[in-house]
Amino acid sequence: MSAWDDLNTELDMWSDLGATATMWWRDDDAVAHTPALHQLYTLSSNHRVPLTLAVIPNAAEAGLCTGPDTPEHLCIVQHGYAHQNHEPDGVKKSEFGSGRDKTVINDELAAGQATLSAFPGFFPAFVPPWNRVSPDFHQNFVDSSIVGLSTFGARQQRETVPGLIQVNTHADIVDWRGSRGFAGENHVCGQICNHLIARRSQKCDGSEPTGVLSHHLVHDDECWHFLDTLFSTLNEHSAVRWLNGAEVFAV
Repeated sequence: MSAWDDLNTELDMWSDLGATATMWWRDDDAVAHTPALHQLYTLSSNHRVPLTLAVIPNAAEAGLCTGPDTPEHLCIVQHGYAHQNHEPDGVKKSEFGSGRDKTVINDELAAGQATLSAFPGFFPAFVPPWNRVSPDFHQNFVDSSIVGLSTFGARQQRETVPGLIQVNTHADIVDWRGSRGFAGENHVCGQICNHLIARRSQKCDGSEPTGVLSHHLVHDDECWHFLDTLFSTLNEHSAVRWLNGAEVFAV
């Protein structure tokens, strides 16, 4: 069986149970209206798949989401502040690691929210660069009127602190540790299947939508082709329902 057969077989099991496999799509590192972003927007519109775009506030350009190609179901969320690593050598990269001053963190959160709130489709959720953030700052997010947090991997609980709902992504299409190109059909479809299986078998939080993660600025042709095929395949299955950003953090 192919990776696509495995995915459809899993979705058939959801159908047999009368269950809905909720899905969502997050793309990171947006700053400007590039040709790659245009291609991303076109995919979203052609397949009518809602796009949650994680935007770096300190570098965001005004025309990012105001052109005629902007998809109907676009949600803008905050991607860190400057996407700058503050960790010492030998420590995994993080912009919001535990060693940073909370006053500075609060200032960056406020500045980021102020910048992005002017963008159409803005929703007050936070995506930390490199999917890493210290739990020390979760209350700071709530105090800054941020209601959603998204990293990578099956969540441990719906709310990390009262008022902050976590909804993660679970399948990354980029091979960051190898070619830095497409990670491969077997790998990505396997990640999607694994989360769906865990949800269906109640081995993780079944209410967390299964998230697909992309990074439009580094996509090779195989990445684009995979997303096109993935969206076509999933849209043909009656068990799948795509959620937009605001819906994601409401389930």
